[in-house]
Amino acid sequence: MKKTLILILSSFLGLILNLNANSNFGGGNSTTSTITYDLDACEAFVLAGTVGDYSEFTGIVQNDSECTQLEAISTIYRDNPTVNKHSCTSGVNGTSAMCVTSLASCSYDPGNIESIKFDVMVMPGTSGSGNISNLSFYELSPQNYS
Repeated sequence: MKKTLILILSSFLGLILNLNANSNFGGGNSTTSTITYDLDACEAFVLAGTVGDYSEFTGIVQNDSECTQLEAISTIYRDNPTVNKHSCTSGVNGTSAMCVTSLASCSYDPGNIESIKFDVMVMPGTSGSGNISNLSFYELSPQNYS
């Protein structure tokens, strides 16, 4: 089942974007599959034309064979990337981060053109059901931006 996940953030998406699927078995054992979008490869140069290219943000998959299987079927992307550009900046604890435009209200607006998106395939485990149990990321924006 293909899922498009949408994030609307303030200004910075930093360090790592993690997506987890968990399964619990009768004895209380827990297994986890993950997709990680590491932002350390951030590249955005106006003269090179890469400010609208998000292809450096690929998903790294680690599937547990006993768990729901995840597949990253896209990089991080945005609709209309020639308008919805990104830049690179310092993130949490000196790591790399991606800087993007956001809504002035900083409120969730499903399908907004400024959304950050990525597509994943969720393949159920042996129980026949599967879910995404966790989406985590660092978000930070300055008090004043100039």
